[in-house]
Amino acid sequence: MGMIERSFNGKIKICGIAESAFFKSLPLKLLEKEYKYYVNKISCFIEDKTVKVLPYNWYDGCWSEFPLVNWIIRNHKQLGYEKIILEKTPQYYELKKVLKFDKYPDLLVYVNDEWLRLEVECWGHKYNYCHGNGYADLVYAYDDYLKSDSDAPIYTLKKHFGVKEIISSGEFLEFLYHYDEEFKQDYDYACSKDYSEYWMKKLGIKNVPQ
Repeated sequence: MGMIERSFNGKIKICGIAESAFFKSLPLKLLEKEYKYYVNKISCFIEDKTVKVLPYNWYDGCWSEFPLVNWIIRNHKQLGYEKIILEKTPQYYELKKVLKFDKYPDLLVYVNDEWLRLEVECWGHKYNYCHGNGYADLVYAYDDYLKSDSDAPIYTLKKHFGVKEIISSGEFLEFLYHYDEEFKQDYDYACSKDYSEYWMKKLGIKNVPQ
């Protein structure tokens, strides 16, 4: 148990019978214990810094960079950036002419007496995949769970908060499936009952032979 494994695009991988059920129908009513019981367990994982839950209900791994951009703008000084400028603003275009750089990284940050180009990605490895080396001086992401050949240092929100995992509020089930054996067993059994009831109904079977 433990350690979330994400796919290239951020979707949390689930093995076994739960894989298809997680992203189609969720048999929560068939759990032996109430769903709230398991959600309450999240607080323990938060307290011991196993996980940081972001208040965004992204679905099926479709994360967005915009909340992270806004978070960096609001908290740039605690990150060590003295000044910060958002892309496609008058200040950004003026400084772009002075610094003479190509492309359009998301932010410009002033640190150690110089302006640096900062690109924001959901996942660190997507920077090199989407832009290639030389596009920015720094990269900031939610997580960098896959290795990359980036020439720019990658900083993450997960490391900033000092946690093992970082998830959205829509990934409670996937997180618990990896970290809580009680939930995993209960959920797998609920999936089995769900499939059984589906096929009994489809085949017109009212009672299972004893």
